[in-house]
Amino acid sequence: MSIFTLLFFTCTEGESESEVSIRIENVSDYDYQSVLVNAWDTNVQYGDVKSGETTDYQSHPLAYRYAFVRLSISGDTTVIQPIDFVGETPLSPGRYTYAIDADDSQEYYGRLTMELITE
Repeated sequence: MSIFTLLFFTCTEGESESEVSIRIENVSDYDYQSVLVNAWDTNVQYGDVKSGETTDYQSHPLAYRYAFVRLSISGDTTVIQPIDFVGETPLSPGRYTYAIDADDSQEYYGRLTMELITE
């Protein structure tokens, strides 16, 4: 088998070995609306993500183990707001999942948490 054929079958369409691909997993009991992620300096829209669902992968030019996230739950908008990325190392090219949970113990679902899962 030639190298070209091997590369053709190991990379899916739109995926490159040099990019960071991130998907969102909603691990909360709530449906998310209008999920937006900015892992460095590019806004990426993920749309609506129902409880228990995972989105398709989206390409990010640069990303870290955490990111700015804005989403709505039942009409209330909430965010994860990183202060900075000082001391952080960019993610290596590959596939990752940001598993996002919503804590309902605070008013307006005010506390989102994020866990990075390496695929």
